[in-house]
Amino acid sequence: QLETLIAQYESEIEEAKEELAKKKEETYKQISLAEEEIQAGEDMLKSLTYPNSYVFNRKDNAGYGQFIADIEKISNLAIIVPVVFYFITFFMISASISRMLHEERNQIGTLKALGVSDKDILVKYLIYSISSVIIGSLLGIIVGIVILPMLVYFIYEMLYEFPDYALLFNLKYFSIATIIAFVVAILSTLISCRETFKETPVLLLKAKQEKEAKQTIFEKLPIWNKLSLMSKLSLKNIFRYKTRMLMTIIGIGGCLALMLTGLSLRTSITEMIPTQYGKIFKVDAQVYYKDLSTREEIAQGTDKILNLDNVESGLTTNFGTYTTDYDSKNINVNVVTFTIDDYFDYIELRDYRNNKLLQVDSNGIIISEKLAKMKDIKVGDYIAIKDQQQNEYVLKVNGIAENYIEHYIYMSSEYYQSIFGSTPKDNMLLLKLKGDYDELKLAEEINNTEIVSQILYISIAEKAYEDIMNNLALLVGVFVVFSVLLVFAVLYNLININIRERSKEIATYKVLGFKTSSVINIVKRENIVLMVIGIIFGVISGTILSLIVIQTCEVENLNFIKEITLQNYLISITATIFFTLLFSMIINKYVKNINLTEALKSNE
Repeated sequence: QLETLIAQYESEIEEAKEELAKKKEETYKQISLAEEEIQAGEDMLKSLTYPNSYVFNRKDNAGYGQFIADIEKISNLAIIVPVVFYFITFFMISASISRMLHEERNQIGTLKALGVSDKDILVKYLIYSISSVIIGSLLGIIVGIVILPMLVYFIYEMLYEFPDYALLFNLKYFSIATIIAFVVAILSTLISCRETFKETPVLLLKAKQEKEAKQTIFEKLPIWNKLSLMSKLSLKNIFRYKTRMLMTIIGIGGCLALMLTGLSLRTSITEMIPTQYGKIFKVDAQVYYKDLSTREEIAQGTDKILNLDNVESGLTTNFGTYTTDYDSKNINVNVVTFTIDDYFDYIELRDYRNNKLLQVDSNGIIISEKLAKMKDIKVGDYIAIKDQQQNEYVLKVNGIAENYIEHYIYMSSEYYQSIFGSTPKDNMLLLKLKGDYDELKLAEEINNTEIVSQILYISIAEKAYEDIMNNLALLVGVFVVFSVLLVFAVLYNLININIRERSKEIATYKVLGFKTSSVINIVKRENIVLMVIGIIFGVISGTILSLIVIQTCEVENLNFIKEITLQNYLISITATIFFTLLFSMIINKYVKNINLTEALKSNE
């Protein structure tokens, strides 16, 4: 009886355990559903805006702040570029006046002997230089007031909504530019005329005395005795005419620096797009979910999207737009939260200094390079951001990543939860696509999930930025064209004056029995040596100028690539060598046609 009773109780216990297990399972399901409802309610509350009131001024608007920053960058460029061009112009006018003074020494001496004052003679050369300024200013009205502003206006019309272009003549800026040009012309003329006007009429009526050839540093070197006679003559001539040497070196180097700056600026702009959307962002599309979609709806919709034929893989993330203070205004910052650690196939974060891979962790964030530089933030510092309700959050910076377009903050879901007090909700899907697909058709298939608010193909964003960058690069192309024109003008003037001032020396070589080809080689060898020195000077100064101009032209949401490629160096150097050798052909014609009697005749 006891055994029967025990078996009966044990059977009842087993039934009770089974009932308990069923009740537990039902209860856990109800708890899970309740937690999902609570989380959905929290997401809903978080997406709602509170009826708070805020007071903003213009600078708090990110678009306005960006526009003002762009204007400032163009203004900075409008200061740097004219300085370089005025500097080159100074040498051009000096070279032209020096050539005229050399050719008209006897005329100046005659006028001074007849009692004409230096001031009256100087007027002639001032009129020459000032007349060039007047003509140049008239041309500058066309180029600087009509063509260039229209080009800049067209470029920035890609970024902002502008009214129809209205041609405006700003008398203030035109007057400033013209006055500076007058000052440059007058100063260069006065400096060039100073030495000549110091000479007495007797000396001016004579042939200009050649400078004495002093011993150079090369003559003390053991290699000097191994050089040929032609090479020795060339080296001694280079150091005998120090002013001409410096003018040639600075002229060639300055032109190379301008070309290198223009090419480097163009490369830094155009290379941003493939780097940002190939090396850093490795996705083909970004899908944004509706704010009111529940986590369960997002999970189901994501599975449907990933099962589409043209979808290779995808990564869900949390995306939000915040603001941060910079220079008394707000700038937009994109915050991306990774819910899994394996994201390198979609976004590759590398340290901007050593190119090492960066991993988000639970202790801090990774910010983009330009944002760190703008706010002067280093690893270990903190950055404050605000949401739409102006709630401020302070984040610790654990890494600074390479980035070229817009500002980004990357964090882990653990750090997100510790900062914002809630679990991040997936609202963006990064997609890798495969095969041939129609973008519109694929967008319709993705949109059929009914949880998608926006689909952004990276190719479209890339194309939009590429159009903007190409237009900006077009403006840089104008800079390069003017640089090349200056190369023509400067090199022609320098080589021309170099030959004309040395007519007596060249005639002496020919009278002493030097062949015409040997005389040509002497002068050409001098130009080649000066060209090499000028190229070295141009590469150094061009590198510095390029980095300054690139930094100046940057706008707040773009980070230009600050590297000068080997190709740009080669193009600038090759062009300089080509133009120098091209204009050196003047030497051949002049040496062959020089009148020995005229060049060597005595005025005593």
